[in-house]
Amino acid sequence: MEMRYLILCFSFLSYALSAQYQLSGYVTNDKKENLSFATVFLEGTSYAAATEEDGHFTIVNIKPGNYSLKVLYIGYRSFTQSINIVGDMVQNVSLSGGLYNLDAIEIQANRVGDKGPFTRQNLNKQQLQKENLGADVPYILQWTPSMVVTSDAGTGIGYTGMRLRGSDQTRVNVTLNGVPVNDAESQNVFWVDMPDLMGSVNNIQIQRGAGTSTNGAGAFGGTVSINTADVRVNPLYRYCSYSRSFNTKKLNVNLGTGLINDRYTIDARYSTISSDGFVDRASANLNSLFFFRLRLSSRSSLRLNILSGKETTYQAWNSVPESKISGDKTALSSHYSNNLGSIYKSMTDSVNLFSSDRRYNYYTYDNQVDNYLQTHIQLLHSLLVNSKSRIKTTLFYTKGSGYFEEYRQKEKLSNYGIASFINMNGIEINSSDLARKRWLDNDLLGILIDGDHQLSRAITMQLGFAGNHYLGDHFWQYCFC
Repeated sequence: MEMRYLILCFSFLSYALSAQYQLSGYVTNDKKENLSFATVFLEGTSYAAATEEDGHFTIVNIKPGNYSLKVLYIGYRSFTQSINIVGDMVQNVSLSGGLYNLDAIEIQANRVGDKGPFTRQNLNKQQLQKENLGADVPYILQWTPSMVVTSDAGTGIGYTGMRLRGSDQTRVNVTLNGVPVNDAESQNVFWVDMPDLMGSVNNIQIQRGAGTSTNGAGAFGGTVSINTADVRVNPLYRYCSYSRSFNTKKLNVNLGTGLINDRYTIDARYSTISSDGFVDRASANLNSLFFFRLRLSSRSSLRLNILSGKETTYQAWNSVPESKISGDKTALSSHYSNNLGSIYKSMTDSVNLFSSDRRYNYYTYDNQVDNYLQTHIQLLHSLLVNSKSRIKTTLFYTKGSGYFEEYRQKEKLSNYGIASFINMNGIEINSSDLARKRWLDNDLLGILIDGDHQLSRAITMQLGFAGNHYLGDHFWQYCFC
């Protein structure tokens, strides 16, 4: 009997000594992306594995004991943690960005840091995409403090605008990856020329009131700094299609290679948006293409951004009379009488004013449209000189070309360089109804150089240089009606 107990005890001891367990889990990054082919191992042993395409790893046949778990992935800081294996164990690992964290390398010259003495609000990609239903940037930001937005068509698609702390867009500095977006002539921001920009935005910072010195328009009302910089580790394919009220439709396709050889990545997006608009005839047909090419090294990044937007919108620029909205017929008649011959010049204008509903649009000409193509090309190079010094150089070119067509009643011929003439009935003609196209052909070329050097833990010196050259050509075509 004693011999039997000894054999049984020896068997349990042998099992305990020979017990083997497994360690499994997922490896992700700060953005919750699964990291494929990361190296996972227990230091000083032969226990190791590589993560699969979904970021999952499994190490089997591990003997009980204390180990040091280490995870490596090129471009991310290594992860090390002490673990005690006493059974099957699940350990998920999140790696922090190293050289692929572009925000740590690139200089955000017009961004305010945590210690900056300015009112600011940072919005990340997750926050922005929850509101992204195809509307322009102002409508995505409309719920932020001190922001008032407008929409000509009433749907946030087409011509939109914003006011920040009461200041219009000519007093709000808007940048895209540090490049000025405000029009070089008017200082206005034409969001309609960048359809579905939010489909490529990574983060936005809003500064309210006079803030940091920057290029472009004056930042009296505030600054809206938009950043598209993003690095996706894994390949991406995303297709989005939906419909909304007023026959609004959006199609969005995103493609991305993920990180190739730990160094290169290519992303592309195509979007098309159409809407009838709430306001009568205020339709919009928008198309957008975004291309992103990136090369990384241990101390620098070089990326090429191409953003091109094409818009055709029916004009709804004139406001609706207040009496039309309120339904006050007496006030509407008074408004009509006061503007007869100036705003309302024909029977068609009169019928349109009194017969339409609250969706009233002053324009009735079939081709009263705005048609414009704008392309942004940006080449950005960021260099980490040393642990205290960084520099970023940006070359950019913005090309815009297009027209708006409008119907004009009783225009003076002399305004178009045409002399008056006598018609067949012997009557002198010095005015005529006509349709005209007013063309714009714009070129903006520039360079930005930003650098900073950390003098001490509390003091950082920043220097910058900006140079721009703008050429804007205006011309028109017309035909008599």
